[in-house]
Amino acid sequence: MILACFWWKKKGLLLSIPIIVLLVFFPAFFNPKVVIIDNFLRMFIIMVVGLFIVFLSEKISNMINELEYKVKERTKELEYSKELLKLSYNQLNSVFSNLKDIVFVISKNYKVLFKNRSANELFETDIEGEECFKTIKGLDRPCENCPMNELTKSDACLVRFEQSIKTPLINEIKVFDIITSQIENYGGQPAIIEVLRDNTERKKAEEELKKAKRFSESIIDSLPGVFYFLDKKGKILRWNNNFEEISEYSAKEILKKDMLDFFWEEDKRIMAERIQEVFIKGKSSAEADFISKSGKKTPHFFTGLRIMIGNIPYLGGMGINITERKKAEEKIRHINAVLKAIRNVNQLIIKEKNREKLIQKACKNLIETRGYLSAWIVLIDKSENFILASEAGIGEKFNFFIDILKKNEFPECRREMMAQSDVFIMENPRLYCRTCSLFKICESAAIMIVRLEHEETFFGWLTVSIPKEMVNSREEQELFNEVANDISFALYNIELEEKRTIVENELIKSEKRYREAYNKAEFYKDLFAHDTTNILQSIYSGMELSELILEDPENLDNLKINIKIIKEQVIRATNLISNVRKLSQLEDARKNLKKIEFLSILKNTISLVKKSYKDKNITILVDSSDDEKLFIRANDFLVDVFENLLINAIRHNKNLLIDISIKISRAQKNGTNYLKFEFLDNGIGVSDTRKEIIFKRGFSEEKSVHSMGLGLSLVKGIIETYNGDIWVEDRINGDHSIGSKFILLIPEVD
Repeated sequence: MILACFWWKKKGLLLSIPIIVLLVFFPAFFNPKVVIIDNFLRMFIIMVVGLFIVFLSEKISNMINELEYKVKERTKELEYSKELLKLSYNQLNSVFSNLKDIVFVISKNYKVLFKNRSANELFETDIEGEECFKTIKGLDRPCENCPMNELTKSDACLVRFEQSIKTPLINEIKVFDIITSQIENYGGQPAIIEVLRDNTERKKAEEELKKAKRFSESIIDSLPGVFYFLDKKGKILRWNNNFEEISEYSAKEILKKDMLDFFWEEDKRIMAERIQEVFIKGKSSAEADFISKSGKKTPHFFTGLRIMIGNIPYLGGMGINITERKKAEEKIRHINAVLKAIRNVNQLIIKEKNREKLIQKACKNLIETRGYLSAWIVLIDKSENFILASEAGIGEKFNFFIDILKKNEFPECRREMMAQSDVFIMENPRLYCRTCSLFKICESAAIMIVRLEHEETFFGWLTVSIPKEMVNSREEQELFNEVANDISFALYNIELEEKRTIVENELIKSEKRYREAYNKAEFYKDLFAHDTTNILQSIYSGMELSELILEDPENLDNLKINIKIIKEQVIRATNLISNVRKLSQLEDARKNLKKIEFLSILKNTISLVKKSYKDKNITILVDSSDDEKLFIRANDFLVDVFENLLINAIRHNKNLLIDISIKISRAQKNGTNYLKFEFLDNGIGVSDTRKEIIFKRGFSEEKSVHSMGLGLSLVKGIIETYNGDIWVEDRINGDHSIGSKFILLIPEVD
């Protein structure tokens, strides 16, 4: 039946129906009992089933045919893809092989699938199929930081890290920068690609660079001052530890600041100008106060140097703490101020013979030079009764103090002063002065108090207030004690003068002789007691300044100048002694005048002076109107006259060629015949205001040197013993700056 259905399907119903009838009725021929209807129904069902099977088999057959077709098409596509994959695989290997970096392709089970030519130089050639951690890293298990885990367990597509690997072929540890990424299909399986870039040399260079940086940083941090590195806008780019320590700012705070933020307003303008000067001229320097976070001011000497990095200019510099130098300078200024005060007091005690005016002017001089803050002097008599008091720098409060002194109620500091012979120091006046009316004056400063005493005579005491940082200087105390001695000496002289006045009233007949003797004694006493002290003090100050210069090698050139000044002071002292001796002999010299032919003496003197100044270019010409021998009435001191005038013309001459002319002629004055000597030079000249005073004892040609001026005083004294005259004029009338003319008149003898 089923076959009939298949036949029907293929050939149609023409043969299939008879076959079906035959099959239905065929059993009835052999068995009549068979019911045809039943057979018919049975066959009909079978036929329907057969037809269903036939249609179903046809559908399946069509599906099979279609599937076979698709399989053939897919097979073609796979073969094409395989060819493309093989081509891509070969191209990928070709690219990897030509890379300079080392390339490994590794499967997910750590097998090496590929390595390029660069890998062959450092790793074994036959490592494909071997485990990467053994052949590449030399380990017995996968690396702890193996990128395989990170790539497979996360969505990461790229892993980068750095690792040191001991290469097996050259047996050397190298540092590699490793980049790892996934490959979905490599030769038919997923894998990862690992690219190794040799960074060994770079790491060594970086390490050397770090060492150099650490070295430079250690040098910068070891610098004694503050170091700074600025850009053109003044922004601080680099600094040292001292900068943080002195500024009291942290590194983060400094980064937010400009260099000018570390100065007060009065210094900002100067520093801004100096910074710009560095970028314009290449270097500059300045002194200013460096201001810390707490407001502390520290004086520094700042330097700057332009540094070019590429085409960009920067400023590098240092600031050196000059606090100690400032203190030393302040000390020197203060000592010089005190020395000036001493000099003023010295001049005062020579001129002033009134006790009250003396102490008033002395106090004023002591503070006018800014040597002391305030000063006061109290005088008492032998019975310790108050006599006089004077002050400077205190004001009306001193009147209350005087009222107390008049009651003979003396301050506590006076009792302490009387207990010792040296200067009494009060660094903390609060311990002594709480009940004193001058407490407010004293509490902010230190106090020095000393006895006014001379030749066992006590006159009173001198008190000054002084900055506390100066009071412990032994030199300061010695200078103060010297001032007190000078004032005591002056008071003693005043007392002597008063006694002398009484004696003069009793000895009127011997007044002139006594006065001359006394003045002469006072002259020499003053000269040696005070002028020699000034010379020695100048030498002492010069030696101390030399010590300061020796501590600063850059100022060694100034040491020669300072030594020359000290040498000049020694020569001045020698000349002073010589001149004083000669002055003391002038009176006797008047009795020993004789007829002298002076021209040979003049020429010998010129020769000696030239030898003494071999380092100078000196021309000295003598012009005499008469060829005959000329004579004057003089003595052996004539040599000193000529020598002093010639030396004076040389010393006060700044020209490279020193030109001196000596003209000799006859002159007549008041019926007396004289020989006229004119000494003309091309020196600095003598101003009109100084023409008279240069012949007086105590005048100084050079204000910076405390010269006694005895040279011209001696000349004038000698000429006066000859009954002659001396004065000075301009070499060219009306212009003193181009030279002077000293004129001598000495009586001529036949």
